[in-house]
Amino acid sequence: MAARNIKNRLEQLTERNREERLSRLREEVQAFWDSELEGHFWAEEKILEMFASHVGPQDEGIGRILQEHRQMEGWIRDGGEKELGQLSELLVSHIRFEEDSLFGRIEGVFDQEEFDKTIQILAEATPKVIHIPGPAL
Repeated sequence: MAARNIKNRLEQLTERNREERLSRLREEVQAFWDSELEGHFWAEEKILEMFASHVGPQDEGIGRILQEHRQMEGWIRDGGEKELGQLSELLVSHIRFEEDSLFGRIEGVFDQEEFDKTIQILAEATPKVIHIPGPAL
């Protein structure tokens, strides 16, 4: 469930279908949290703990990521239409900040052991996809 998908679906709500579609969207966002995003946030925060040993726990980038994680968790847990819209917007800017700023800083200070640990953490958090083949055609 991509952030833009959430935004697009919110824009498609009409008075006639609003409650039913909003309820369905909330269920899907919760399922996305349960299956992917919660584990992803956990992994990021483990990696940020290692990064903090280099830059200090008061680093602005670390603080921003942690604050945004808590905000998004709250919107997923308790949010209505407005909060889902805010979630969509924040998720996009959150990803851009990580990619444009934070990840480069992390790469600049981690040694090989820390990179290996990062790969291990990400592997633990990555959802396992089970492929069940269908009948042969």
